[in-house]
Amino acid sequence: MSDLRTSMRLSLLLTLLAILLLPACQDEPPQPPHKPESISDYSSSPYPWGYIDKTGRLVIPYRFDDCRNFREGRALVRIADRWGFIRKDGSFLQKPAWIAARDFSEGLASVRNEQGLEGYIDTTGKIAIPLQFDEARPFHEGLAAARSGELFGYIDKTGKWIVKPRFAKASPFQQGLAVVKENDAYGLINAKGETVLPPEYQRILLPKAEADGRPPEPSLITVKKQGKYGFTNRHGKTIIPPRYAKASPFQQGRAAAKDAGSKKYGLINTSGDWIVKPQYDGLQYAGYKRWIFRKDGLFGLIDADGREILPARYDQLYAFSDGLAPFSKDHLWSYVDTSGQALSEPQFGLAWAFHEGYARVGFYEGIGCIDTEGEVVITPDFRELRDFSEGLARVQKF
Repeated sequence: MSDLRTSMRLSLLLTLLAILLLPACQDEPPQPPHKPESISDYSSSPYPWGYIDKTGRLVIPYRFDDCRNFREGRALVRIADRWGFIRKDGSFLQKPAWIAARDFSEGLASVRNEQGLEGYIDTTGKIAIPLQFDEARPFHEGLAAARSGELFGYIDKTGKWIVKPRFAKASPFQQGLAVVKENDAYGLINAKGETVLPPEYQRILLPKAEADGRPPEPSLITVKKQGKYGFTNRHGKTIIPPRYAKASPFQQGRAAAKDAGSKKYGLINTSGDWIVKPQYDGLQYAGYKRWIFRKDGLFGLIDADGREILPARYDQLYAFSDGLAPFSKDHLWSYVDTSGQALSEPQFGLAWAFHEGYARVGFYEGIGCIDTEGEVVITPDFRELRDFSEGLARVQKF
């Protein structure tokens, strides 16, 4: 029976592993919001979706062909080939009528009509900004990237162009700055549309938020030019000239960088000095001033000064959330805390990050949830269970 359970866990692992896998060194730029799928991508689901609360009780019945997490008290749902929005009591804010839609952000959600035009509704379901754009993305810091024809600009919450369309690509604003692509190169603008960095870079990476949800600390900006990575300040002044083969954004005064000569990763400070000499095959910030390293195909953990917390012994190791990081060993999963102490022996078919104190894990029977003590809080009764958001999680039954 134990061999059968192991076999079933491995089957679950192989089926769902693609959902979890991430690059070992996450130094790629943030991707723009995914463009809504075309109508031809939609189909009725043989396993309808509903929502459970944190006791595991079904609070919104199984009746949706697809759905999304709750954001600002509203959730996107699909019935057949149309999208709408529901409230937390399961009642419709808007019955499914849209070809496509995005989650609420800062009180507005973008929607698309049958003519392919996009605009925004407010939290009452009323049209707040008329459907007039070829693409309308979520609001961040009071502005949203919107496309007219082939070019992006930025609008305010009245629909007025604050930065007129002139960019091939446009990312969300973050602490008053946005990465844009113009003339086949990337630059940086402020909220007035003024140039901070001219469009002459191959890549620009802004600082990332902390694992506990805190906004990113003001820090240097990672840039790539002529194939090498360096850093500028928020005013466009070069602080560390491009000389690294790769580099990630600074977190807590450290950045992972790949030495152009040895092709190994180490940690640098904001002066460009090596604090941890290049010696790893990969480095990724894990939160809580911890860094995941990869060496000879295995993963371990160091602190910001290079002190080893966990040797390279895990098949996979991911970032911390709620002070715990999922790891795999011999095809099974568990969690480790920031001191390197394991929550339990590896026992799950899969393990995801914690959200709102719960983490999804794969059991022999299905997918359930544990809490930060490792106790089962949602029994594994589900074919699919997604992360909790605003106290509710979307689920499919077998």
